[in-house]
Amino acid sequence: MDMSPSEQWVARNQAELESEPKDDSWAYFMEQSLSLSQFMGGHPLISQFDVLHVECRTTFCQIQVVGFDDSTWPNWLSIMYDLRQEPWAEFYESGSSQPW
Repeated sequence: MDMSPSEQWVARNQAELESEPKDDSWAYFMEQSLSLSQFMGGHPLISQFDVLHVECRTTFCQIQVVGFDDSTWPNWLSIMYDLRQEPWAEFYESGSSQPW
């Protein structure tokens, strides 16, 4: 069965995550300490999403969320914009939207 471009992107991203070694101190800081989890949990728009998974390795983090309906996409973009404004957020963003 052929994968859609979005499914191919997800598969490549997952393979990249799994192949990258984990920098435990940086990953812990980004996942738990003062960073991603606290930012996500405290954002006023996050109630429109289920945060399924946050995993960091050495150079990037993967955040998996599910919006409650198609209308939440602009709010996710707003959350990502706000995230990039944080002083500790020195990474680029890429993403995929999947109808599950």
